[in-house]
Amino acid sequence: MAAQKSSRTVLLFAALSLSAVAQASFPSTALAGGMPDAIRREIDSISRMNERCRGGPRVRAGATDAEVEKAEAEREAVCEGRDDAIAGMRAKGWCFGKDSDEREADRVWRKCGK
Repeated sequence: MAAQKSSRTVLLFAALSLSAVAQASFPSTALAGGMPDAIRREIDSISRMNERCRGGPRVRAGATDAEVEKAEAEREAVCEGRDDAIAGMRAKGWCFGKDSDEREADRVWRKCGK
């Protein structure tokens, strides 16, 4: 019985730890409370675009110059889409972080001005 309880405690701790790692790895998923589901979905989309944008072009080893150029153009399009989506969020009154000198790691999506 004690072994089962210990195993459940370890699993719970592992799950909570993974959740904390995910929050730290993807700061845009750290959300301020009181957010509508539609806004959360848009933020998830922005987060996915941001990951693709920041990672550089994805090409196979030994790719031709043309393949690298195509991948870079696709990445740039994703970055532009992300920037447009962020501007759209701002227009809806949602901002990533405060207008102060907040550290990137501390930023969360919130209503602008809060």
